[in-house]
Formats: sequence, structure tokens, C-alpha cells
Amino acid sequence: MPDLQLNAQTITASGTAGTTAPAAGTSETWSVVALGAVPALTAGQTYALVDAGAGASSAQAAEIIRVTITGTTSIIVTRGADGTAPVAHAASAVYAVVVVASALAALNPPHALLTSPVTSTMLPSGVETNIPFTGAAEDTGMWSSVHPERLTAVAAGLYLVIGTATVMGGGTTGTLRLMNINKNGAGYPGARQRSQEASGDYWTGNASALIRLAIGDYVSISCLQNSGVNLAIEAPQCSLEMIAVSLSPS
Repeated sequence: MPDLQLNAQTITASGTAGTTAPAAGTSETWSVVALGAVPALTAGQTYALVDAGAGASSAQAAEIIRVTITGTTSIIVTRGADGTAPVAHAASAVYAVVVVASALAALNPPHALLTSPVTSTMLPSGVETNIPFTGAAEDTGMWSSVHPERLTAVAAGLYLVIGTATVMGGGTTGTLRLMNINKNGAGYPGARQRSQEASGDYWTGNASALIRLAIGDYVSISCLQNSGVNLAIEAPQCSLEMIAVSLSPS
């Protein structure tokens, strides 16, 4: 994770010492060494630990801590924030503290726009089918070809998700057409459009939702039709967009 060194504070680890790492979520009291550094450590913020002296190892630079209480000469921290694993440290190990990039994401909020679905995607009658995409028009690291139908949250927070899908005509008229926005593979409540088609014409579904996501949660769009035959999607008219509107501290 890229870090931005925005804080010149250093802290001394004075919690559990030795070679055994504490469990994630463990609370410890640490001493603040560089008083008066600007900006000050902020309660509720996450920080990465960076080697700043004897006792700190390269592995410890990968841990993220959350400051829960700040004081004049000490802080209380929660170990293993943002999904990182706490590591062992010796008492009095000294660390520099940097704000992690996810905490500064409001400067460039996580966002992605998918507009190029796989053109060969077919919707079997009666089978809800995710729409895969071939790439992203805009992306801050949320789309991957490993799961081409997904956008995966890289920071915890509240996201605006917008989906559009067009299904080509065909089959029996008066049958179901449905488009869902999904969170972690399940339809998100209220984030769907559904109708009964009176003709074999093209059908377009649009939906949007504010969805709270943890790091690693993902969204997708899917379509369902029961015309009795396979129907194709209209590729230029399918898209999935996601943008963070409010990031959580965790």
C-alpha cells in the first residue's frame, strides 16, 4: 500500500514486548517521542509503522495501527488495523508514523467505471447471469480480469453504485426482464429494475444504490430473463460504476 509521509511524529512501542505478536484488535499504550510534530496524531485515524531505529524490522513496516485515544505524552492504539496482522516488537522499538494512503483517499476517492462488457455474454432463460467486463474506462484498482464481473472495494466506506444493462429482444413476449445490483454475490435490497416485456424489443434496466462496503467487498450487476430462449446483452448499453462518497476510518 503506498504511503504518504504526512506526519513527522515518532512513537515508542511500550506495549507487549517479545517475539509473540498480539491478536488483531489488541489495545496498547504507546509513548509519543516527537511532541509538537505537525499534524498531530488524530484519534480514529489509521497510521502505518515505518522502521525508525533499532528494534524495528522490515516486517513491522507492513502493520497498520489505529489511534483510539491521544494524550500529551502517550497514545492508545489498536493493533492490526485495515486487515493487517500485528507483528512482534521489542519494548522501546522506535517507529516513524505515516498516514496510510487509504486515509487520504478523499483526495482521490476510489472509483471505477466499466463500459466494455464481454460482447459474447448470453443470458440463458431462467438463469440470473452476471455481466463480465473486458476492462475499465476509469479505475483506482477495483477491477481485475480475475473476476471481470466485479468491482472490489479497496477502502472501507459508503459507495454510490450505478448499473445499466440492455437485453436484446427475442423469445416469448410478456416475459420477465430483471437487472440487479449485487453485493458480494447477493442482490442488494432496492437496487433492481424489473418489468414484464410486452414485446420482443430491447429492454434496458437501470439501478443505483448507496452501499456500505468493507475492504474486499465487491459489487456486480446481473440480469435475468425467462423468454424461453437465450438472449444476448447489448454491449454498448451496459455499464457498472462505483465511487466512494464517504470513507470509513476502518
